[in-house]
Amino acid sequence: MREDRNCNVTSSDHAQNPGLGQPNGSQQPRLLPGEDPDTDLLDDVTHWVSVYSELIDSGWGLVDGGREPAPGVDSHLVEAHLRRLEGRLDFWLQKRAGLTR
Repeated sequence: MREDRNCNVTSSDHAQNPGLGQPNGSQQPRLLPGEDPDTDLLDDVTHWVSVYSELIDSGWGLVDGGREPAPGVDSHLVEAHLRRLEGRLDFWLQKRAGLTR
């Protein structure tokens, strides 16, 4: 997990709007297959923290890890996508924090 990357929106903002950071100000987050934001199972939450952490780590490696995105890929779009993933990671981190209190 990338602890060094500040991907937090304020926890109160994110708790009220789990879709924060979505394109066009949409309220509904785009979810991955099988992702259930209403789950209260710590194992599920931990799984999604891991999934989003891995997606973000591999994606940022393309942008800031010395490699360029594939030819024809707009690096600004890649970065926007990664920011969206960071918003989802933040949602799951906040949910995990709430479950482990």
